[in-house]
Amino acid sequence: MLYFEIESTDRSATAYVSGGLSMAGFWQVMHECESLPPRVRSLRMDLRGVRLVQTQVPGALKESLQGWRERRQGYTRLDLPAAGLSCRIVSVEPDTDRLAARHRDNSVAIPYTNRDLIRSSSR
Repeated sequence: MLYFEIESTDRSATAYVSGGLSMAGFWQVMHECESLPPRVRSLRMDLRGVRLVQTQVPGALKESLQGWRERRQGYTRLDLPAAGLSCRIVSVEPDTDRLAARHRDNSVAIPYTNRDLIRSSSR
């Protein structure tokens, strides 16, 4: 299950993301980031609480943050977990958006850390 919260000040915002991150969940988070007022020109994406990630998410994340930064002529920052910790890349079950229980053996540098940032959940 994906949980995220976006905190925003006058000119900057942070998206705290935790749980399992599918493509649908990723697009939901990015949609909220795109909905921020135009004066917000700095976006920090904190993925330290992500435990599972769908295989397509890392590439989409890179392109989306780059596009956000260019459209707003601003800045983006990506917070990944500390070295030595990792989350699993998983495939998606056919015809669903649920992360599959079967894990691939490789992992990515989006480690899991214990954080109490579960305040809003996606549905």
